[in-house]
Amino acid sequence: MTIKVSSLLAVIAIWAAMITAVINEPDAAWSLVFAALATAAIGIGFWRRLGLSRLVAITGIWAGTVLVVGSGEAAWPSVLAFFATAVIAHAPGGRAIFLLDLAAAFVWLIAAFVVVDQHDGSYVLVFAALTVWSLVGGHPERASGAVTILWWALAASIILVADGFYRLSVLAWILSASSFDRATWRLPRKVEWDIFDHDDSRLELY
Repeated sequence: MTIKVSSLLAVIAIWAAMITAVINEPDAAWSLVFAALATAAIGIGFWRRLGLSRLVAITGIWAGTVLVVGSGEAAWPSVLAFFATAVIAHAPGGRAIFLLDLAAAFVWLIAAFVVVDQHDGSYVLVFAALTVWSLVGGHPERASGAVTILWWALAASIILVADGFYRLSVLAWILSASSFDRATWRLPRKVEWDIFDHDDSRLELY
């Protein structure tokens, strides 16, 4: 059993980012707890190959986080960064996975830049996190990284030019999620009465 370099580099990226953030904003020292949790999330699978693709995504997540935390805008995005890291580190692979991970890094970085530039709208990172989880947390082969980058680039551009309209981040998340393969959507066709029925999978004791 060996420690994979890609996993080790991801941990180094996390701590380099958060130590820099805390040096610039000492009051955000508590966010190091979530850097430690993110390290643990990766460390659970140190012997697994994380790979360049996931390394790019995790580095982008924490680079965006250090922008926000280090600028004094907010420290709570480190919580979201931890959850995003856990999802990315243990997400299933798929076709065009590098583009999806690149999109995840881009979304987080552009959202962080918006927050720092506008000195407001930090909740934009919530929808950036939801987008990242949607991209890599389920069936990544059904998502479109290029479309996600497009929607978030447009949303961020409008927010920056208009000095507001942070709700566009909600729309960017929804439109990004809608880029998944619609053929996999299954809508219910009828309602089944099950109030007094028993579960068919119950354990038989005789």
